[in-house]
Amino acid sequence: MRRRTFLTATAASTATAAMSLLTACSKTASSPGPTPSFAPMPTPSRTPMPDPPSATAVPSSFSLQPRWPDVVTSGSITAIREHYLCGVAGVDEADEARRTVPDGKCPVVVDLNGPTTWALLPDGDGAWTTRTVEAADPSSTPTEPRYMLETGPALLDETHAYLTVGVIAEDAQATPDPGLTNTLCPVDLVKVDLSDGSIAASTRLSSAFEASRIEHVLSLSFTEDRSALLISGDDSGSGLETQNIGVRLSAADLSVQFDAVSMVADPHHFSAYGEAVVGEYEGESTMIYLADGTTEPRGDMMVETVLDGWVYYYDTTYPRPDSALPSRGAAHVRKPHTGEVITISETNEYALEGINDRIQTDQHEVILLSRSDAFSFSVWRPGETQPAMYWEAAERTVPKTACVFGDVVYAAFTNDQSATLRLMSLSSGDDIGEVPDVVQNWAEPVAVTAWGLAASGAFYPAAEWLDS
Repeated sequence: MRRRTFLTATAASTATAAMSLLTACSKTASSPGPTPSFAPMPTPSRTPMPDPPSATAVPSSFSLQPRWPDVVTSGSITAIREHYLCGVAGVDEADEARRTVPDGKCPVVVDLNGPTTWALLPDGDGAWTTRTVEAADPSSTPTEPRYMLETGPALLDETHAYLTVGVIAEDAQATPDPGLTNTLCPVDLVKVDLSDGSIAASTRLSSAFEASRIEHVLSLSFTEDRSALLISGDDSGSGLETQNIGVRLSAADLSVQFDAVSMVADPHHFSAYGEAVVGEYEGESTMIYLADGTTEPRGDMMVETVLDGWVYYYDTTYPRPDSALPSRGAAHVRKPHTGEVITISETNEYALEGINDRIQTDQHEVILLSRSDAFSFSVWRPGETQPAMYWEAAERTVPKTACVFGDVVYAAFTNDQSATLRLMSLSSGDDIGEVPDVVQNWAEPVAVTAWGLAASGAFYPAAEWLDS
């Protein structure tokens, strides 16, 4: 990292001063307020975000006012890349989108440079449409059909957003359970053009998936060359006649390149683990890798996930006579087909906790936050035999959440109301600085790009960068 000697000594004070300046400016009458994406005020601010010095510039402070969404509008963020994000947002009651989704929640794609927010909506004919979310006449009469949307993971590349979403027609919302348990719905993958928000392609992933599980059990990732998408999800154990998911799709047109569900003996009884699924194939429990369609016996691996081509798993510790289930032993990561194994922890059976708790970005480092028993924090680069960063609670406070951008780790340490971001060099382990009181009511994983910070369902523009 350039100028590390100077920055290590000054970044903390620079970040604090920048945050104090931002706080003072936000209290003046001339300071612009947050730019809303939904139900714009009569004279909304359109002040541009500061441009970063480059797409790889590392932010050292952030605005106290979110760029997206409006501070009174709830949201969540599922993916972020440069100045684009994907997520879920609540549409204001006055907006025309409420004519389609009466509960107001729908998937969105956002260009933060506007900001411009495109809501993804069913068009009523089994296809999809997008529209920029604007204020509308609140007295307008809702049209039929009406829908509830359940949003899953999303991805972004240079030109498009890819979103998974379940569609529940109003007449199918038969359960009174607000969690939609036992409500089945179709799940689609939709490709949205970032230049104008238009629909580039869409495809049906499942005709019947439990709505309450879409957000939590679906997995979406790119192949290494980003030419294809890997999608998996299972409803194993739900007791419903669901259609599980395990496919590789062309990123260009979303056509099916490989379908693992067709290989297993019983498509209703298999488990999804990110970039692979496990099912009975040729008489044994088999790992089926979506990236290349290859298989291998699962053996005694208690798989947690397959990520970036690596299998994260625990050894199986067989049960005591009074226990019906096996327990987890040592944690490892394994490269399929080569047999290369790296040990994460010999003793901590919770070592792989938090591996899927993240906002999708272009970073490939794996952050492990074990909180259940032996509290610890570690950052791993794929394929490296030792963590790039590691400590236990006895040595140092374990952060609430963390992310990596470039060579910098952003670790969030929270109190009851706000969070402090601590910046640390991943290559040297040195503390670089702190950004105090970043986000109120911290409640979500964090992600950073050169344009700013995604946290607690909002985006905060970068105000200073380490090399500026």
